[in-house]
Amino acid sequence: MNMEKKNKMNICFILPGQQRRPVGGYKIVFEYANRLAREGHNISLLFLNKTSLQTLRLPNIFKRMMTNVLTQIEPTWFPLDKRVKKISGLSRKLRKKIGNIDICISTAITTYSSMDQYFPKTKHAFLIQGYETWMASEDELVKAYSGNNTNITVSKWLKSLVDNKSGKMSYLIQNPIDLNAFKSYCQLNSRAPHTISCLYHSNPCKGASYLMESLQLLKIKYIDLEVYMFGVPNLNKLPNWIHYTKCASQAEVIEIYNKTRVFLCTSIEEGYGLTGLEAMACETCLVSTNYAGALEYAVDGYNSILAESKNVDSIVACVEKVFDNDVLQKCLTENGKATVQDFSWEKACFRMLEILDNI
Repeated sequence: MNMEKKNKMNICFILPGQQRRPVGGYKIVFEYANRLAREGHNISLLFLNKTSLQTLRLPNIFKRMMTNVLTQIEPTWFPLDKRVKKISGLSRKLRKKIGNIDICISTAITTYSSMDQYFPKTKHAFLIQGYETWMASEDELVKAYSGNNTNITVSKWLKSLVDNKSGKMSYLIQNPIDLNAFKSYCQLNSRAPHTISCLYHSNPCKGASYLMESLQLLKIKYIDLEVYMFGVPNLNKLPNWIHYTKCASQAEVIEIYNKTRVFLCTSIEEGYGLTGLEAMACETCLVSTNYAGALEYAVDGYNSILAESKNVDSIVACVEKVFDNDVLQKCLTENGKATVQDFSWEKACFRMLEILDNI
């Protein structure tokens, strides 16, 4: 899709702080930054870094210096375009470094108040990727959604919730994936018959306890089961049939999808289920709990099999249904591949530029 040329804009995304490990919400922001920079816009990333290096017993001046250096080095896990300007919120003469900005975009409730602090005369937008009750009270969230800013949501359920709480209409841009990267290079019937890929996340809303219990039960029935798991936490003493890749690169994640028949997601609550969409693009059968984020693209029996959230028996039964039916596997992967074509970065960036230009 060719994006029609918009006026060149000076855009600043505000992030809580540097993340030295892969984080889905940051990945979305970084991808927008890269693609908007390639379109000729001046893009800045302001990392507030208010809690950076807190555990180190060093004078604050050294922590500040180290943080400012790390801001220029990181992220090592994502290839940021060199045209994207990175700024540490702990820098001296910060306002001068930020320069003239047309639009600032908050990316989390913890960065929302900084828009008025650093950009009092700038147009404000709020990219809402989740209902962040784990970071702030509902009253704080409602106040932010109702502020003098343009709300941009990443899922239909979030849009409905934010519109209801704020009393005004938000824009919707469903999170996309890179369809040039996430694709199948290994036919489903060439993959070992009882293989599962999955993301492990320590946040309780990701449902890790249900994931691990389900895998143990599936191993009893399918003695040849092999699990390929990726995530950020340190996981020790895993059984030898669970292969864990810590801080997997995008290439490693794509390889994992391409060696498994099923991608299993046991989340309880997420703003958006990005990994499920990635797996579908790699023609891996999606078995997921029926949480709101997955319903942005997952249709039970058409392109996925959906289990009841927090229900291990339901999760196990859904995986068994896929493992025991080759015809169903083929149907799910074909329909999944067709579904993901509507979630391209080209479409998302075109929509983002349209919204920012209107602001």
